[in-house]
Amino acid sequence: MCAIIDACVATRIFVDKDDPDLGLIRQYLFARKLQVVYGGELAREYLKLTTVSRIVRKLDQVGIARKIPDKAVDEKDKEVQTAGNCTSNDTHLIALALVSRARLLCSADHALHADFKNRNIIAKPRGRIYQNTTHNHLLMRKCKVCELIG
Repeated sequence: MCAIIDACVATRIFVDKDDPDLGLIRQYLFARKLQVVYGGELAREYLKLTTVSRIVRKLDQVGIARKIPDKAVDEKDKEVQTAGNCTSNDTHLIALALVSRARLLCSADHALHADFKNRNIIAKPRGRIYQNTTHNHLLMRKCKVCELIG
């Protein structure tokens, strides 16, 4: 499964070892059962979080994280903004999902949740949101993108 980890929860996943709601995401990442994708504005947001940036860079080196080219994400972000379908201010995460085809989002931003689940914005397959342990079933899904990249 490929996931996008919003900067608002990145520290809880990458740094906090015992977070009760997001700990399973961390376990899946380090067990190589989950891959995180990042790029564009999200990559720049991670850089502002020094510890997160260092951990993501190491995960990238071992193949647990995958950087999507900034240019591709930024160009798609402009398209998403121009379309005007988003209610949140996180069009860069929608763009990342569209470019990477990742359909699992870890975020605490409810406006972004609405956009990510909006079938007029993200479809085939639709976006899914992971917020806490009641969403553990989402981690059992397989995605064709992860199967293609190994």
